[in-house]
Amino acid sequence: MSSIMSIQAFAKRTGISKTALRYYEQKNLLTPKRGKENLYRYYEEHQVKLAKWIASLRTANVPINEIQAYLTTNPKEQRDLIKKWERELLKKRKILDVGIKYLQSTKEEQEFYLAKIPAQTIIWFKEEAKIGRFKHAFKKRQKQLNIYGYEVDNAYLAYLSGEDIIQVKVGFTLRSSSLYHLPEDSFVEKKPAQHCVVHPFKKPIADIQEGYEEMMQYVLRNKWYPAGPIYEWYHGEGWTDLDIVMPVFEMKEEEEQNE
Repeated sequence: MSSIMSIQAFAKRTGISKTALRYYEQKNLLTPKRGKENLYRYYEEHQVKLAKWIASLRTANVPINEIQAYLTTNPKEQRDLIKKWERELLKKRKILDVGIKYLQSTKEEQEFYLAKIPAQTIIWFKEEAKIGRFKHAFKKRQKQLNIYGYEVDNAYLAYLSGEDIIQVKVGFTLRSSSLYHLPEDSFVEKKPAQHCVVHPFKKPIADIQEGYEEMMQYVLRNKWYPAGPIYEWYHGEGWTDLDIVMPVFEMKEEEEQNE
């Protein structure tokens, strides 16, 4: 077998189209030799393995600029890049799995939605009261944060313990990203980005347990696996919209940065 091949012969040898080979050349990934007289492209035997490797990375949706970086760096950084690509593909697969599962489970269930909730910082306070009786606690804590110079955005409630009188944490996202001074009885949670199943609750707040039961029935019926505790999300003008939220996929910080 000749060690020098035309682009047509090289395409047949590698199974890579001539269009793709020209593109790899344009991006400085695979450079053929040129004939002195006719300027035809000529490839060498040792380029077969490289061409197949580049084609494999492109099939795996690795960006061109990252393949360029791979080909020009040292072995350690090459191994690091491969690990990075693996993490990114696993993340994409998880997100696709969540999307497929949602579509499979939503054929007859129109009151459950899939949402990506971005990373956020929540200021929490512990409170206790009867179920559905936390309006005063929300107003009190909102006023307390206003006194400290903060304007609140969305509000949250997460169950902690109890049956009749229950212990919860009520929380708020702030319109300012700077946390310079907070009430002593507050605590901060940096919540990562999450893909969540969201169930709008439109009944009276006294019946909020029904919303939790509906969410749990949906979860069990469709075999969802929680990635965190269920919580209540109050949003909209005057917090008039209430969703019951269950995280189903949580993104780590390094994954968020690669979005």
